[in-house]
Amino acid sequence: MVEKARRRLSRFSPGRIRVSVGDAEAIDAPAEAFDAVFDFGILHHVPDWKRAVGEIRRVLRPGGRFFFEEVTSRALARWSYRTLLEHPREGRFTDVEFVAELERREIEVGTNFVTRFFGDFVFGVGRRRDTRRERSE
Repeated sequence: MVEKARRRLSRFSPGRIRVSVGDAEAIDAPAEAFDAVFDFGILHHVPDWKRAVGEIRRVLRPGGRFFFEEVTSRALARWSYRTLLEHPREGRFTDVEFVAELERREIEVGTNFVTRFFGDFVFGVGRRRDTRRERSE
């Protein structure tokens, strides 16, 4: 999928978009390196997903956005998910728990999220709070 994304995004100028494989708990990038981070159903696979959220916060620039689509513990408890798919059994989260952790890590979501498909998925966007600007005001 990474190679497919690279091909599709190759029309943009080099250096403008970075697509890579990495460890969500230790992102290989300097602090405040990105304007946006995208999560399409990844963090529910990470046993220490809260640490991964901390890494997302670290690499987002102040004002940067975090776009997410995640699978909730409600979905992961269903027979179909338990039987047909492989997921960690620990560290699962509800939509409310996920958004609360983002907020705790200064990624403000507020009401910018929705839960769909009988509570199985949470979609939304958060913005990293600019604590430097707040201190100067």
